[in-house]
Amino acid sequence: MSPRLNLATRLATLHASLSAVGGIQTPLWPLFLAWRGLTPVQIGVMLSAAYIVKIVSNPIAGHIADRLGERRLPLMVLSVVAMAAYMPFLFVGGFWPLLILTLIAAGAFTALTPLGDSLTLLAISSHRLHYGHVRVSGSLAFMVFSGLSSYLLIGQPPILIAYTLLAGIAFAVFACYRLPRIKGDRSAGPPRAIGILLRNPVFLLFLAVATLNQSSNTALYGFATLHWNANGVSSGAIGGLWAEMVAAEAVFFIFGHRIAAAIGPRWLLIISAIGGMMRWTICGLTTDPIALAAVQWMHCLTFTATHLGAMYFIQKSIPIEMSGRAQAIYSSVASGLNFGLFLPIAGLFYEHLGGGDTFLLMTGVSACGLGLGIVLLKTWKGQPIFAPNVAATPNPDPV
Repeated sequence: MSPRLNLATRLATLHASLSAVGGIQTPLWPLFLAWRGLTPVQIGVMLSAAYIVKIVSNPIAGHIADRLGERRLPLMVLSVVAMAAYMPFLFVGGFWPLLILTLIAAGAFTALTPLGDSLTLLAISSHRLHYGHVRVSGSLAFMVFSGLSSYLLIGQPPILIAYTLLAGIAFAVFACYRLPRIKGDRSAGPPRAIGILLRNPVFLLFLAVATLNQSSNTALYGFATLHWNANGVSSGAIGGLWAEMVAAEAVFFIFGHRIAAAIGPRWLLIISAIGGMMRWTICGLTTDPIALAAVQWMHCLTFTATHLGAMYFIQKSIPIEMSGRAQAIYSSVASGLNFGLFLPIAGLFYEHLGGGDTFLLMTGVSACGLGLGIVLLKTWKGQPIFAPNVAATPNPDPV
């Protein structure tokens, strides 16, 4: 196997393992928590806590990784901590003990994604690889494992969900161990505090656009299945709609690097917002399966285009020794804080106004993302927003 293919395989294995865990946990973990005796409200708190804890854990992990100048060791440590924290779920019950375990386990596991993205971007820069070609393994793994685990485990003893989840995390530990030792030089001067990112207007503008674009997916993730099912869409059609979304996401990851090279990260973020306005308007006005199928492919815009745009923005604008923190802030805010805040808001809309108006609310969120995206287009021209503070670029260890 060539070094380039070997590197791509190891990186793809990491993303596949992390997404496989998500594919197992997303549809099935509420069933397990209910079996442990938690009420629906307590389950909601538990799920929200897994998002909220990212706000703290991800920046801390990114800061430590930047200070160490490497990504592999923090990834290995965090994956082991996550596995150790999920093990007690096999025999521990009660809301408060499970909440504490959730904060530890989710805090460690969710930090793996931004660090994995950071390592991937560092690795591909000198090996003629494209981020989307590596990251597509995660989309495919999520699709396969969410469907397979749901088919095999729903109706079985719920303890099997926890065992399956632990098996997935064990594979993630192995994937982290197999990662290349990619190191960036430590800061040549005093280490920069994370606050320098949060005070930079261009970075904050990017963060706002990405967060709004990602937040527009809240109604989809939280209430689409309930809304469609309540309006007569069959379970088979609903499954097909979700499969279509993930397939579109995977295709965009494969070819997205060409689009990114042609139009740049700013336009990816703008196109994502425009796609959101179109998609959520249709979803708000109809539940006809044919109409829904005609717009569900736009998940490659509302999610994938934003994510790719964010990755390439960070790669172009942030120096290596700050990339871990930039990735962590993006992940903790754009897919942590936003869902922790927007899910309850979307839930209130869904409860009092119904699914249609909830999706139309998301149209407004995408419109806000578009407005700020235009401001970003005029403000940032693709240049680094900080001067590098390191003497050299990272080189993969061939081990």
